[in-house]
This record gives sequence, C-alpha cells and structure tokens, in this order.
Amino acid sequence: MKIHGPELVYAYINLSASIYRDNGYYAVFDEELVFITSESMFIDEEKVSDLVRKCVDAELFDQEKFEQYGILTSREIQKNFLFATKRRKNTSLNKDYLIEKKEQREERKEKPESNVTDEKQDATTCMHDVDKTGFSSFMED
Repeated sequence: MKIHGPELVYAYINLSASIYRDNGYYAVFDEELVFITSESMFIDEEKVSDLVRKCVDAELFDQEKFEQYGILTSREIQKNFLFATKRRKNTSLNKDYLIEKKEQREERKEKPESNVTDEKQDATTCMHDVDKTGFSSFMED
C-alpha cells in the first residue's frame, strides 16, 4: 500500500474477481483482460499493464506462470478454487498452470522425468481428490 497505493490493491481485487469468475483458478493476461480491467477501474490500459506487472513483482500472482504461460494465478487462488470445487465429480485443470509445492519442484529436479510420472500419489498429501490425476496434491502445504 505504501509503495504502490490503493490503486494496486484495487487492481488485484479486480483481477482476482476476473480469475474466479472466468476460469476459477487462472486468467490469461491478454488485451481483453487489460481492456475489461481498464474499463472497470476507469484507467488507461497502459496503467493496467503496469499494475499487473507490479502485482507479479509483489508476488500477488505467480511470476513463473506469468512469464511462462502469460497467466495470472497464485497458490492461494488455486487453493480457494480447489476448496470451492471439491464436491464436483469432474473438474478439469490444466496441469501446466498448477503451482507445485516447493518440495515437489525440488524432488522433480532431482529425479529423472520418467520416474516422476510413474509414482503413486501419497494420500496424506492430498487436500482432496479433484479428479483421477491427483492435481490437488500440488496445492497442499
């Protein structure tokens, strides 16, 4: 708040609402999202892009997913989505967009790629069974 002012907080809230409303756990950062956000905040599109970058720099959104896939998401947003949808029979998630636990990233780096996909999921690390692929294990800390 001191560094960026209330405008950054309002942008974060506005962008989070777009995330939850549209895809539930991420939003593609594109011209349409920038336009919609600028219209709802009554500011120009360049300012929105600047505020998004500041949100990423402040770690309100995941920097790796932003740079790699051009999406806005965070661990907390994904936890909220998984909690809200835990009773759904079918929840399709893009595995590439999910944020892994720190331990999983380190473990994946240490092991050959072929072993990672063959491992069984430890039931104690799951928040719940989102679907048969076990994506929810990415979220628990």
